Amino acid sequence: MRQGTPHRRTVAVVVGALLVALLVGPFVLLARAAPAQIQLPQFADPAFQRTWERLDRPVYYGQASRSYTWGGQVTGGFREAYREGPVGQHLVQYFDKSRMEINDPTGDQGGPFFVTQGLLARDMIRGEIQEGNAVFTPAPQGPSQVPFGDLDDTQATSPVYASFRGVLAAAPAPAGQALTARLDRAGTVTDDPALARYGVTAAGVLPGTPENAPGFNQHSIAGVFLDFLQQAGPTYADGQDTSTSLYSPIQYAFGFPITEAYWATVKAAGQNRFVLIQCFERRCLTFSPTNEPAFRVELANTGLQYYAWRYRQPDLPTPTPTTAPTGTPTPVTPTSTPTGTPTATPVTPTATPVTPTSTPTSTPVTPTAFNPGSYIGQGDRYNCTDFASQAQAQAVLAADPSDPNKLDTDHDGIACENLR
Repeated sequence: MRQGTPHRRTVAVVVGALLVALLVGPFVLLARAAPAQIQLPQFADPAFQRTWERLDRPVYYGQASRSYTWGGQVTGGFREAYREGPVGQHLVQYFDKSRMEINDPTGDQGGPFFVTQGLLARDMIRGEIQEGNAVFTPAPQGPSQVPFGDLDDTQATSPVYASFRGVLAAAPAPAGQALTARLDRAGTVTDDPALARYGVTAAGVLPGTPENAPGFNQHSIAGVFLDFLQQAGPTYADGQDTSTSLYSPIQYAFGFPITEAYWATVKAAGQNRFVLIQCFERRCLTFSPTNEPAFRVELANTGLQYYAWRYRQPDLPTPTPTTAPTGTPTPVTPTSTPTGTPTATPVTPTATPVTPTSTPTSTPVTPTAFNPGSYIGQGDRYNCTDFASQAQAQAVLAADPSDPNKLDTDHDGIACENLR
């Protein structure tokens, strides 16, 4: 493991960020007309930066009115177990909305799937952790109990990720049918005809959806979500501001729907609201009919929620506020429209954060996230007392499951249980 002494201040910032996003869940924008300002991430690999900038740079600088696709940085780069990766691991980095991965560092960096995303929503709903293309290991903590609203939302009407486990095999709603089904915390589905007033209908099963798999079914996508996924708008690639399709192919960023769309009463920002939730393989989408039109559809904080679930974050302290950037870039007239992931000079992935190759015009931000990858390759060097929390030790164990530091002495998959 590489040398790097953990600092309590660093952890406070990271888990503080978790508190902000988890306390308000995916509905952080319910009362706002624009996304909250975030710190500009520091990227573990230039390919991660290019992927983030394509969709989120225009949002960051106010050139696009939509939800972040990746959002703020949750961790630095580190390695998780993955059978098809080099030496059984792959490089990952967590952001609020998802997780970026490089499974094959020797692959075509200009290809659309050089940077991939995990099946995070599927993992949390099923209570499994994907550790290979077809390897899913049962999670010791079971399906995720993270709610889709405020973290303290314990109402029986408010679902958690685990609430969707029982509806994975539900039949798809016919195209054109009004969506009026509600889902509660216990996973019980009821029909509420009054919800037809929102005018949301099913758009049918997406073309290309795989045939039914054990425990799953083909699902109909809500029309509001299909419209969101098919939109075009401001993007950034090869140093150019342009406009193109945001999510093509849909399967790259979201995967196929694994649930129907369900209404739920959730507590968001301390208030009960009706929202529509639909989960895909990689992420979940929400529709809040009382939001500003550009922000009625938003991406849940699936990356951050998954990280908190997988690594069992402890009680979270008060967050440190971030600072808004200064200056606004001058829009550039597009000279060409990219048709896929931009090409770039090949680089060697590393778990150490890299200097951005095309720094946006903002005040530089010092990385504050705890980086489990910095502990790899040092042999038996660290003890449980070297970590500020059990979550840090757990992240290091996940980065190197061979456990040279003997953090998991009873081999139950839980590091430094004395820190919990």
